This record gives sequence, C-alpha cells and structure tokens, in this order.
Amino acid sequence: MSKPYLNLKDQIKHLKTKNIYIGNKATAKRILTRVNFQRFLAYRLHFLDASNNIKAGTKLKHIYLLYEFDKELRALTSPMLESIELNFRRHIAYELGSIGIHSYLNNLNFRDPFKHSILLNSINKSVNNPKDRKIISNHIKNYQDFLPIYKVVEILSFGELSKLFENLKSSPVRTSPTTPKDKILEFYKKSKKIYSLNNKTLESWLRELVEVRNKCAHYDMLWDYERELKSLKRDPAWINGAIIKNTNKYKFYGVCLIFKYLCLSKTQYKIYIYNFEKLVKKYSTIINMSTLGFPNTWKNDLF
Repeated sequence: MSKPYLNLKDQIKHLKTKNIYIGNKATAKRILTRVNFQRFLAYRLHFLDASNNIKAGTKLKHIYLLYEFDKELRALTSPMLESIELNFRRHIAYELGSIGIHSYLNNLNFRDPFKHSILLNSINKSVNNPKDRKIISNHIKNYQDFLPIYKVVEILSFGELSKLFENLKSSPVRTSPTTPKDKILEFYKKSKKIYSLNNKTLESWLRELVEVRNKCAHYDMLWDYERELKSLKRDPAWINGAIIKNTNKYKFYGVCLIFKYLCLSKTQYKIYIYNFEKLVKKYSTIINMSTLGFPNTWKNDLF
C-alpha cells in the first residue's frame, strides 16, 4: 500500500527521522513548498553512505542545492540539444529529399519493413489529427499529395527521427556513400574529422541524446546520468578517439563527448563547456567534476 499523505510539518519530521539536519524551519517550509516532496526525496540518494544511510552532517539545504544544480544543468543543456536536433532534422530532410520528397514512403529505402510501418502510422496519426499543427493543416488546405519529407521531419519527435535514421539502409560499399544515411554520416565524419565514425556509433549517439532530451523535457534527474559502455562489436557507443577510458559505464562526461562531435558550432560548444564548469564550481559544496564522470584529463579530451 502507498505511503500516506504528509503535510509540511510531517514532511519535516520525516526528514529528521532520516538524519537530515533541518535548520531554520521557516526556510525548510519554503523549500518544501517549491518542490514536490517525492522529487525532493529522490535527491537525497546522493547523500547515502555504503550502508544506505544518510551521511552524517547532511543538511536539507544540501539536498536542495543538488536539486537547484540539476535544474540549472537541464536549462544549460537544453539549447545544446536543440541545436543538434534541429540540424539533424535538416540533414534528414535534405538527403532524403534529394532522392524524392516522398521517399520516406518507400520501404525499399528502409531496412525493417515493420519499423517503417510504425513510422508511417505515426505520421498518419498526426495528419489525421492535425490539431494546432499549422504545417499539417496548411498542407492539407493547399495541396493534394502526401506530406513531403521536409515537412514530415518537423512533426516527428526526436525519438522518431532517430529511429527513422537507424532504419534507413546504408551503402553496401563503405567507400561509396550513395544512400541518404551514408551521406549524413559522411558529413559528420568530415566536419568533425572523425573518419572512424560509423553508422552504428552515430545511431547510438542519437539514442543517448534522445534519452537526455527526454530527461530535460520531463524534468527528470540529469546530473546522475549513467549508462553502460556498450561493446564496440555489438552495439558501439564510442569509437577510437572518442572512447571513455578505464570504465564499463559513463556518466554525464559521455554526454559532453557526444556534444563535442555532433555540435556544429565550435563557439556554442566551447561556451557550453565553459558554463558547465562554472556551474559545477558554483555548487562545489555538493558536487564536483569527478562525480559527473569527468576524468582528470577532461579538458584535453573535450577541447
């Protein structure tokens, strides 16, 4: 059975039973009126010791600072995700459009017919229920054909877009990028000078960014991001020159590495990393770069 409702007074009592120092009760009440209690409790996990007990000296203020750090981290990260996502939408529209504005309808351009049918069903649902999507209602009003790919990419979610890319067929001959998928890959390889990049790795990077984007959109915890480092042979997350060293997992440092290779603006990327370090220093009493998975060599790795 679920735990009972707690008013502010009972919430403070509950925190005291967890060995959390409350301090000024008026301040504690102000904090707990700003954050849902369950969300607040989730941030206390950072302050547990090896025995799963709250570390001695942990204050309610410390937990709130971690919450604030996470909120600012999401706000800082969202524009970077937006930039990468919008650029990727452009590439899908441009390269698929080059072989036909309705080429997305042809399952011969895709690896898995079933996954392709799921994509088309999602597009059809949007078309049949345009609601406030003017790009759809205007097309229906002025044209009689299916939505062209350059409009389709604007109604797909980032997750759907990444799945579209993943399901596209690639060139059988690696040295000859003739398909839209391989032309997109070639663009990133040349623009970032990472010639060992392949479609499998690019697909996995997009999946990671979809996960990060969803965390930002739904206000989930981002600071504790942690993922398994997948085998290069099975499902690569990294390549030579962009490898996470000496670990089978990666944290937010891995996300920053993806930003390095997919953000097209060097200026935007450098400003992001600068502000990221500045943000960590602002909250240095409760967080540090190593907690977020950053090695001592992170400045050399990220610049």
